[in-house]
Amino acid sequence: MRKMPLNMVLLVLSLSLLAACDTASHDVKPSSAKPVQEKQQEAVVAKQSALLVVQEDIPVNDSLLSWRDRAGRLVSFSKGTEEEARARAKVASYPNPAEIGENSSAKNVVAAYGLMETPRIVSYKEKPKPESWKSYLKGQGDVAYILDFDVRSWGLEPDSKNKSRYHLEMDMVMRLINVEKGSVQVNQTCYFAREFDDTGHSQYELFGNHAEKLYAMIRSRSEDCARQFNKKLQSTGKADVSG
Repeated sequence: MRKMPLNMVLLVLSLSLLAACDTASHDVKPSSAKPVQEKQQEAVVAKQSALLVVQEDIPVNDSLLSWRDRAGRLVSFSKGTEEEARARAKVASYPNPAEIGENSSAKNVVAAYGLMETPRIVSYKEKPKPESWKSYLKGQGDVAYILDFDVRSWGLEPDSKNKSRYHLEMDMVMRLINVEKGSVQVNQTCYFAREFDDTGHSQYELFGNHAEKLYAMIRSRSEDCARQFNKKLQSTGKADVSG
């Protein structure tokens, strides 16, 4: 029997090996392992810290009531407690300046510091608010910053020249607390009083049409305060912070 030349033997072996490799490559199942970059991105998301927003009751001030509501309290001697509760509920139904400001500023804080998109909420409505911000963190998990807007005082003050017309005055302090450093990152005070060319508003203007004018003034003042805070936040060196 004639032997096959050596070069032919090597060629046949090479072709056999190539065919075997090609078959094996078709049999290999795609790996379920995620790319390293994707794993790193998921790890960053998992470790993202949150913004904690503090909510509380707004101060009750008789001057914020219409003359009808105030008169009802004065003549109702036998139902003082009931009238007091009704007055508190009335003021509590007004737009909350602190919450309006926080809602406006929270998205800017989240974007500036790369926090979780949805902030956490801690509420102290109808209960005492702790003096120390560290108490806000109880049961809140990984929180990096605390946003706390606090209405210290507000009310309708009579015009100095015409006591039948009123001005909305408001004093609010806005804080962003850095939990890790244990310090206030942004501290902004916002105060609104009578404007120089403002002649005030009558009770009818303020409380007519379901207090539409008063509500609009509260929202406008609150949004102005938020803009002041956002400007201060931007001055800390954080980019892309809107007004």
